[in-house]
Amino acid sequence: VLRDYQKKGLNVLLNNVHPVLGWWPRGILQVATGGGKTEMAIALYQTLPYQTLFLVQYKQLLDQTAERFRSYGIDPGVIGDGQLTISNYINIATVQTIASNLKKGNSTIELMLRDTQQVFFDEAHGIAATIAKGNTLVNISALMPNAHARWGLTATPFMRDVYSNNLLEGVTGQVLYQVSSETLIAQGYLTMPEITMVRSTEVACKSNAWPACYDAGIVLNPGRNDAIAKAVATSPKPCLVMATQVSHARIIESRLLSANIKTGYLDGSNSTIERNSMITELISGRLEAIVCTTIFNAGVDIPQLQSLVMAGGGKSKVAQLQKLGRGLRRSIGKPKVVVTDFWDSSTKTLERHSKERKKTWESEGFNVTVK
Repeated sequence: VLRDYQKKGLNVLLNNVHPVLGWWPRGILQVATGGGKTEMAIALYQTLPYQTLFLVQYKQLLDQTAERFRSYGIDPGVIGDGQLTISNYINIATVQTIASNLKKGNSTIELMLRDTQQVFFDEAHGIAATIAKGNTLVNISALMPNAHARWGLTATPFMRDVYSNNLLEGVTGQVLYQVSSETLIAQGYLTMPEITMVRSTEVACKSNAWPACYDAGIVLNPGRNDAIAKAVATSPKPCLVMATQVSHARIIESRLLSANIKTGYLDGSNSTIERNSMITELISGRLEAIVCTTIFNAGVDIPQLQSLVMAGGGKSKVAQLQKLGRGLRRSIGKPKVVVTDFWDSSTKTLERHSKERKKTWESEGFNVTVK
């Protein structure tokens, strides 16, 4: 059963009209992380049961999305992460696997693309993450001449440079329907975050330039890393610690283990099976925290998370809101999610990034405490 805002969104998408061409089944569904974009996509597919391709950006989303479809009695083909089963109805695929098969001249994939009548771009903001990714999606889109229905699914569209945003709009169209995390929290579908920015220890940096100031002021800042460990120790469990660099994640892992915190570690080298196994350990309580790199920025569903520690700094609004989405999903006995960020001031660049992160939190309607 769809929620009221999901029904409304479905109605908007199904009745979109181009001023010249009439019914125009394409555009972006902008719903905050945890708002059920996949359920809305499944309902859209059930309403428009065309031959469909559902493209995901990350392999961890592949099986997760396929299971969502199966739970509604729909058995999709799966293309990616070592799987290559093609359906005449709906296929779920990673962009990387489609692209690599096209390079190899796989005629079966080319035929599947040609016959596709409807395409979903999950985490559509990833289309514009880099020019190379954007061009890949544009090239794949060009091989689907019959895919007149084109839908983008994302919580954070059009937050990059003009060229990247144009790539996104060219592939998916404009935003047709929008639901914010603030709205979903007010309606009781998501959990309110309690956000604290902890002032990190200032250290001497030889340069204000990037990445030298990042390495000195964040990655190799011993006082800041101690503060991260303290935040994990005092936050409710289970906890997810999100870093940007592998080297930084490893330093944090070592700090947590030294503090006798039961800690796991994951990065891009871990398989989907290894990731799922560690998430199970976290939920069961055998682990108190997982330290991860950017692999968990999107596509990971752990409603039981009680706290997030944003250890990576930076200024990307897209990455910041995607990370926050890991903790907003509701769960029994979870009145709020405790979020710890850091106020870095070792250089003007790091402090400017801290100000921008605070501005992002506040623009979403969240209160922020700096201490």
